[in-house]
Amino acid sequence: MTIRATPTATRSLSPSAWLWCASLVLASAFQLFRGAYVDAGIFAAAAIGLVAAERTGFDGSQSGSITPVRSRIRVILLCSLVACGVLLALPLTTLVHIGAMSLLAVIAVFAIATRVARRPPRDAPLRRTEIGWAALLVLLCLWEVTAFFLATSGPAAATEHPTISALVTPVVESDVGRVAFTAVWLFAGGTLLLRRSRSD
Repeated sequence: MTIRATPTATRSLSPSAWLWCASLVLASAFQLFRGAYVDAGIFAAAAIGLVAAERTGFDGSQSGSITPVRSRIRVILLCSLVACGVLLALPLTTLVHIGAMSLLAVIAVFAIATRVARRPPRDAPLRRTEIGWAALLVLLCLWEVTAFFLATSGPAAATEHPTISALVTPVVESDVGRVAFTAVWLFAGGTLLLRRSRSD
């Protein structure tokens, strides 16, 4: 008896994926407008990786074990820690800084493309959570873009309409602030990924 391979079905984007893609594309366009082409490329690559993962179902869920998922999470966190350490320790104008930024971009695309902590089927509460986080990201992007344009109307406007970057800058101006912010950022991201893997 001949067994025919069943082609992988192309899936439509979920509502949360649409919101995430909108956020990433908006962020990419905004960075392109600002002339930050590397940042624009990072956001665009992340959007492409997300679309590819959603459309093809490439989520690494063929294995029934949760161990590979957690192993990938640990690798991602370790690489992120190394790249962030380089960014914190070296001047922003060095070639190593560009390499570290590129590494973070690769990590982000890999994390999205493999969907390290997402496994079907997703129940209704989980879908609502995804949509909620994605909607929050869209609102933050809209806040950043709106404040950026409003701040150009005059010297006082920048104070009246601060961007997220302006609010975070005082925290990360010192070495201690940058290290603390990076540690909290990585800890929060790792906690969310590990919590998601345990709930699957």
